[in-house]
Amino acid sequence: MIKFFCVPIICFLIFLALHIFTFHSVKVKRRFRTMVYLALIMVVVDIFLFFLLPDNLGEGFVKEDLLKYIYLGNALFLYFYIFYFYLHFIIVIDRSISVRILLEISSSPQRSLTLDEIKKRYDLKDKFKRELKDLVFLGRVGKKGKAFANTFKGRMHAYIVRGVRKYLNLAANR
Repeated sequence: MIKFFCVPIICFLIFLALHIFTFHSVKVKRRFRTMVYLALIMVVVDIFLFFLLPDNLGEGFVKEDLLKYIYLGNALFLYFYIFYFYLHFIIVIDRSISVRILLEISSSPQRSLTLDEIKKRYDLKDKFKRELKDLVFLGRVGKKGKAFANTFKGRMHAYIVRGVRKYLNLAANR
């Protein structure tokens, strides 16, 4: 049963290494597609290892009492993974500019909008106001007169995100 916990983690770590290697060694034009292809390759590897390795792999090396905690860790990991996916899904539905544009286009009578019509329907000033209000509430941004500045928490968050973006060679690292 340990293989059900270890093999997916190992496959994800291999995926992460492939992602970093690919994005740093090749100029990738279609980033999302490339990540999906890498993930699909690792799914095939995961399935292969699932059937290749015995079910009781590693159980002789682990005490029975510890094995219960490993299974509990696996169950908690799965729960939090599903919860994180759900939370991310809700945030995308609620906050994504892309989703909002798609909804505006699909709700228009002619099912198409010009750029100017989209701009009229979706005021970015309101979007920025809501985002800044949330950042202030979360303690990541403070207001100094009319200007906004990152708090310590905001600077740390920006530092981490910038580092991850640079490490994974993602969007512009400004």
